[in-house]
Amino acid sequence: MKKKDFCILLAAYNGEKFLKKQITSILNQNNVSLDIFISLDKSSDNSLELIRKIQKKNSNIFLISSNKIFGSASSNFINLIKNVNYKNYSYISFSDQDDIWTKNKLNVAKKKIIKLTLDGYASNTLSFNSKKKKLIIKNQKLTEYDFLFEGGGPGHSIVLTRTIATQIKNKLNIYKFRNIKINYYDWFIYYYVRSINGNWYIDKNYYTHYRQHTFNEIGSNLGIKGILSRIRVLLKDNLLKESKNYAIITGLHNKENFKLIYQKNFKSILFIIFNFYKFRRNKTEKIYFLIGYLILFFKKS
Repeated sequence: MKKKDFCILLAAYNGEKFLKKQITSILNQNNVSLDIFISLDKSSDNSLELIRKIQKKNSNIFLISSNKIFGSASSNFINLIKNVNYKNYSYISFSDQDDIWTKNKLNVAKKKIIKLTLDGYASNTLSFNSKKKKLIIKNQKLTEYDFLFEGGGPGHSIVLTRTIATQIKNKLNIYKFRNIKINYYDWFIYYYVRSINGNWYIDKNYYTHYRQHTFNEIGSNLGIKGILSRIRVLLKDNLLKESKNYAIITGLHNKENFKLIYQKNFKSILFIIFNFYKFRRNKTEKIYFLIGYLILFFKKS
């Protein structure tokens, strides 16, 4: 098999309305060679028929699953990560079913990775629906512990080197980790890269149009509603448990400072209070994080 620049992992579910436009935007990428691997969560619309039709005209599109029920986009992406062979590609990228990529998305990422010797790349994104557009800014300065409670940019903007993608694949395929559910594949990717002191970069520009509609599984979490939603998740202890699972997979749970973060005692709360500004990139969210964590701590005490 001829070596190509990019392996695109596309997770889909009931995406008949949007898939053709997104796949077309991927096929129209400038100055790169690529293959698209699609995992279709068992759907009730005509997504499968549409993909088959597109495949007949494009030999670089591969359907690896269509009859399994994954139950979430993240589980579907994990299926792709664990089962696609990366050996003939230099870079691995991720695609939602309903976005639109600008023609230079992958070429820009490739150039940045080479120039800056990156392990992982992401960018800002332009959120849009039928009424408005809004730039989602994720390129604030990285902090020491930001990866413990947030991702490194929108999942559909992430590009990894083959080396890092293969490491993540191998880690997830280790038997003892197979039953640990990963609810946020993009966050886990960022967590892993940062846990090994990998070089990660978030581009201030955007190369993806992030479609917002009633079928979005997570959405862009814009505005005060998004912030309050994330605080509610933290208060339910979900983010802490999710982060701890990632720590177990990466081995960080055995390191001293990270033990403190996942414990709930006086020493750990002091550590959080004195280091709260290191857990988020956005200045406002640093405060919201501290408030949410304090409420969670005293609620559980």
